Amino acid sequence: MSGRKYHGGVKCLETLKDRCYVDQHTDCWHWKLSTRFGAPIVHVYKLDGTTTVMRGRRAAMYLSTGKDLKSGQVAFARLECTSLDCVNPAHTTTGNRNALGAYLRKSGRAKLTPQAKANRTLAARCRCGTKLSIEIAREIRLSTETQMALAKKYGVPQSRIYEIRAGHAWKEVIPATSVFDWATRGAI
Repeated sequence: MSGRKYHGGVKCLETLKDRCYVDQHTDCWHWKLSTRFGAPIVHVYKLDGTTTVMRGRRAAMYLSTGKDLKSGQVAFARLECTSLDCVNPAHTTTGNRNALGAYLRKSGRAKLTPQAKANRTLAARCRCGTKLSIEIAREIRLSTETQMALAKKYGVPQSRIYEIRAGHAWKEVIPATSVFDWATRGAI
């Protein structure tokens, strides 16, 4: 193995800590071995003799409690720990996906892009009772503007414009002519 010592899988917290650089100021255990998307990947020997691969914080919780997390539970950092590669169980907490989402929002790690914010705003307006009238639906069917332009104009998702134009929504609107009639007009 060219001078490198084989460590095998992680069996306890001490062997987990041995594979980390311990920051004296923050007490973070920075994982030094394999990662995936910046998050530590740990090969853990379970108490039943099997080996499994876990993310770093989940492995830390397993090794500190001797039990795997319940179904639907996730391990994530406490607010005071800002390191992605930290596997210190004292810096880790567990909860369901809602708790993880609340943590990400509170820590500022879950930031939406401007486009994602706009999409959420449009979707919320649609769900909150913004309705299109029959006249607007008729205008949408007759318009030659793009779906995106019409969606911005009327404050609805682009998929709603498609539904109206395709006849899936506002079926009672039958305009004299439609932009979708070009195929049939050419065939006659």
